Amino acid sequence: MTEEQFKELIITRRESLKSMDTLAFVKNELECGRVSAEQLAIIALDAMGIKGELVDQVRESAAKKRKSFMEVICGYRNINPW
Repeated sequence: MTEEQFKELIITRRESLKSMDTLAFVKNELECGRVSAEQLAIIALDAMGIKGELVDQVRESAAKKRKSFMEVICGYRNINPW
């Protein structure tokens, strides 16, 4: 292994560790409830440069799921059919 290959290997390893740290951080944030899946999806779409209709679809879907969840929690909708 040449010195140049070794340096490239070290740089790749450091970048990989940064990615792992970022993934661990995001996982922890989701588990602790500090960031919602909706927010995370929008951040990811923004990082990919995607805006507009797809972001609106994510927001609408999340709003429907929140509304449905709150209806069940508050007793507005009976989840047992019998």
